Amino acid sequence: MRCLRRFASVLCSAAALSATPTQAQNRIAISAPWGVGPDGSLMKDVTVVIADGRIERVVQGPAEVKADQNYHFESGVICPGLIDLASTLDVAGASGRQQTAIEPDVSVVEALDAYSPALLEANRCGVTSAMITPPSAGFISGACATVRTAAPQGVERIIRADGPLAITLGSSSWDPELGLSSRAGVLQDLREELRSARSAGGTSRLARAARGEVDVIVDAETAEDVDAAVQLLGQYGITPTIRHNADLVEIGDELAESGGVVVVGPYTFSSDVRLLSGPAIAGKAGCEVAFRGGLPFLEADALRVSAALAVRYGLDPAAARRGLTINAARAAGLGNRVGALTPGSDADIVVFSDDPLRLDARVIEVWVGGKRVHRAQTAPSEDEEAWKAW
Repeated sequence: MRCLRRFASVLCSAAALSATPTQAQNRIAISAPWGVGPDGSLMKDVTVVIADGRIERVVQGPAEVKADQNYHFESGVICPGLIDLASTLDVAGASGRQQTAIEPDVSVVEALDAYSPALLEANRCGVTSAMITPPSAGFISGACATVRTAAPQGVERIIRADGPLAITLGSSSWDPELGLSSRAGVLQDLREELRSARSAGGTSRLARAARGEVDVIVDAETAEDVDAAVQLLGQYGITPTIRHNADLVEIGDELAESGGVVVVGPYTFSSDVRLLSGPAIAGKAGCEVAFRGGLPFLEADALRVSAALAVRYGLDPAAARRGLTINAARAAGLGNRVGALTPGSDADIVVFSDDPLRLDARVIEVWVGGKRVHRAQTAPSEDEEAWKAW
């Protein structure tokens, strides 16, 4: 299998990665020659055992697994469902104007169109979850929400409604009509709002964020915005996820020191080389990256395109796979719920025909909550043949 690297897996059997499984009905075993480990490496000979909608255990190497249903793929890669970050996918009224600069209690779930065909298309491209970001005209715009792109009967559509608090720093948050006209003014207002919320106490989203109880994601336009976000929020014990592209070449070390995830992309084949080189530089500095694919403004495959381009310009492949899965789950505040082939995680799984970083890799099957929601045609598509020339 071309371009597959055999990494030593941190999973290694790890006592078959679980304790002795409890009895469950309808145990399913999915096996393939390769699987994506939590560290982003490619593991050889992987079997994922599913019970009651969750991953019960992961077995690496030849093993006899008792199951009610067995699905064996002669070729292919079992991967956690991909997670797209910072999307405005199917948020009705996303162009609506924010009335004030500070709206921390807005819930994007209220505007979500959960039955749009765009969600189904994303699912067929291997994107099983998307973190939806509330539209913003100010600097505090409410809670992100992570939803499944498909939800069979008995499986929750909304994975997390009360997700990271979205903050915007940069010129897009300088709105004179909302009383904001400079970076210094936005930072001063943000500092005052956090101080006031923490002093007042209570259970509001902003108060909980100021106490370090709520995840925070910051859209930082420039290096100065990134530095300001890390310094200011650090005073409150907050390690933010940073969405940033422009200056990764310059600030990779600072982001690595913050300990948070940096969300990059979307990238296209016409993106500037300096932008495309940013994830590799940040990764070499020790920073973990995650990707956003630009839904709904770009095709659903744009998520994998972004990761593949980052690898082409130097990002370690294992880091890129983490960026599509476990790091994206971390950025969305999902903990161990999704994003990794680990016991206890929801069985949101995609079987690719090859390494998901290869753009000619097809989605063979998609499973959500342990139920198969998509099965592709076996014949290669015209798109696959086109990608082989890339």
